[in-house]
Amino acid sequence: MCHNIANSIKMKFALILLFSTVSMNIQLFSQFGGGVGSVSAPFQIWNSGHFIELIDSINADNYRSSQDCWHCDKCFQLMQDIDVVNQSISYTDFKCSYFYGNEKKIIINLEKCLFSNIKGILDNLTVNGYVNGWAGITASVYVYSPPHSVPLTSIRRHCINNATIECFPCTYTNLYGDIFYYQVGGIASANHGTISHCINNGSVSGVDRIGGIAADNSGQVINCINTGKITASNSGSGVGSGTGIAGIVAISQFGHIINSINLGDVIGQDYVGGIQGQIVSSIINPSYMTNCSNYGYIKGRNFVGGILANMFTTYVNIINCVNTGIVEGEEDVGSIVGKE
Repeated sequence: MCHNIANSIKMKFALILLFSTVSMNIQLFSQFGGGVGSVSAPFQIWNSGHFIELIDSINADNYRSSQDCWHCDKCFQLMQDIDVVNQSISYTDFKCSYFYGNEKKIIINLEKCLFSNIKGILDNLTVNGYVNGWAGITASVYVYSPPHSVPLTSIRRHCINNATIECFPCTYTNLYGDIFYYQVGGIASANHGTISHCINNGSVSGVDRIGGIAADNSGQVINCINTGKITASNSGSGVGSGTGIAGIVAISQFGHIINSINLGDVIGQDYVGGIQGQIVSSIINPSYMTNCSNYGYIKGRNFVGGILANMFTTYVNIINCVNTGIVEGEEDVGSIVGKE
């Protein structure tokens, strides 16, 4: 008799646990506006509330192991333009997931940027508004290595920043723990993966190390365009790292820029380039710029170039790059390269 009662209690407890788990999963998966999180049926983001739900789930996963990550390998899709100007957005990593902007806009007014780091795929997103911080979309882009699938290169495709970005002041710590002051980019502050088919239309301004697409590039920038005005009040001064300003990338550390165009004015002091401010490379890992063009007005003081301001090392390949913009400066000024 006691044995049967014990079994009955165990069965009831198991059913309660099962229903609780199912209920919890149903509640979790019903937080968004539809979808199941797959490639063919992504979770749907219809409003700012759904976007906050996504941010909260990402932040919760930061305390879990990679195998227990809820949002990892899941897909999210923006279904219409949303306004998060008056929302409290937690500064968060977006990792191991897919976010399809669906050619829609997120309107922001932030003190940092939309995502702290991106280790997944962000696609077809437009950001409008204002950022007092490092970048329009993210501080850093990293290689994408999801826990349950083959590692991919982190790719941000077809993303547009229309937001005005100002950085007076802010600091940035890179992958190696180095602290830089005023490292600001229209799309990303630092790129360690791949940024492709992205456009910056917003003005980007700060003190030093300012780039229309990225401030710091150790990965690849492919098929990107800057139309925004890029200004640095004290570029190359030695503040932080003193690396300058450019229409596409302020400095590449073993990075590459391919098929990219600058149409915006670039105004700074030292190390001012239409495409790139400086390049750091080596014989083992040379950098290159291929099929890049500058049409913007480039103005600086020392080390001013229509394509590249300063060739810091000789292991740099500039291939099929064209400058038609006006280049003005006082010393080490060149239509293609300011100083070789």
